[in-house]
Amino acid sequence: MRQPDPIECEELTDLEKAALRHVHTGDATSEQQRLVLSVIVNKFARAHDLHIAFGQPDATGFMNGRAFVGKKILKYLNLPVGQIE
Repeated sequence: MRQPDPIECEELTDLEKAALRHVHTGDATSEQQRLVLSVIVNKFARAHDLHIAFGQPDATGFMNGRAFVGKKILKYLNLPVGQIE
């Protein structure tokens, strides 16, 4: 079984790179904004991965730390608007 690389990140497509740039400049379309959130949650934070590196507690901790960001984003995206403070 291949151990996960804690800092590995799936390469971004040209469309994803352009969407990140448009979000940064403030002129992203709604589709680009959704794409960037997907990149952050799924590629950067890897929120849906299994975050265990057997025999490597530091790597496990690192992966869980980065996933925490994605999980927080997902939490607030899924809350009903009236529950957001």
